[in-house]
Amino acid sequence: MTRLAHNLAQPGGGVIGVFVLLGFLIGIVLVWLYAAVRPRLGPGPKTAGIMGVAVWFFIYPGAIVGFVSMGLLPANMAALAVVWGLVEIVLAALAAGWLYKEA
Repeated sequence: MTRLAHNLAQPGGGVIGVFVLLGFLIGIVLVWLYAAVRPRLGPGPKTAGIMGVAVWFFIYPGAIVGFVSMGLLPANMAALAVVWGLVEIVLAALAAGWLYKEA
C-alpha cells in the first residue's frame, strides 16, 4: 500500500464508490428541495439556481475550510474547489429543474 503525504493511504475503488454515492444523494436532495420550494418561488431556472446555491452553501465551504485548517488542502486549491463546486452544483440544479415535471 502506497503512503501519500500526511501518512494517508492512497485511495482505492471503495473511496470512489463512496463519492459516487454521495454525489447521487446530493442530487436527490437537490431535486427534493427544488420540488419543495417550487410552489412558493415558482418553476424555472431562477428557483433551480437558488436551490443550487443553497445546497452548495451547506456542503462546500464548510468542508473545504475543514480540509484547509487540517493542512490537507492548500488555500489556492481550496479556492478553486469552492468555485468549481458552485458551478457544478448550480449546473446540476438547472438540469434538475429542467427535467423535473409535476404530474
